[in-house]
Amino acid sequence: PPPPPPPPHNSVIQSRPYSNPNDPRPAISRTRAGRIIWDDTVTLHLAELWKRLYSPKYIADYLGTRPGTVSMAARRAGLPSRAGMTLLKAAPGNNPLAAPENATIAAQMVKRICAITQNVFFLHPKNIRRQHYSMLGQMILARRAAGSVH
Repeated sequence: PPPPPPPPHNSVIQSRPYSNPNDPRPAISRTRAGRIIWDDTVTLHLAELWKRLYSPKYIADYLGTRPGTVSMAARRAGLPSRAGMTLLKAAPGNNPLAAPENATIAAQMVKRICAITQNVFFLHPKNIRRQHYSMLGQMILARRAAGSVH
């Protein structure tokens, strides 16, 4: 017999805000409630927009979510702070990836894969030899050390 369907909270809806085949946006996986599933594809796309100095409001509108969600996802992914930098509020043209990368921010983003969660995260170059786990991986290790099963 075929396997049973996944439970409702794990159901995934593929959404694309526009149906233009030339659109650089990734197909974004969402839960049934409409929340973005921050898989590696969406995280890498967020990083590309982040190093081009787009504002969280612009990125949120681009991905179809809220600015607070974008800021939290950037923090969890280990993206560097952009305090004191002038952020872009709109894309020059139709393709936001056509904007040049900021060399300072791009140099602070070293891509790694978490040994626990197998998800992509970013590090500052000085932490490459010391940090091997993403923020979520570190939380999982802390829970295991505390003796919590969940």
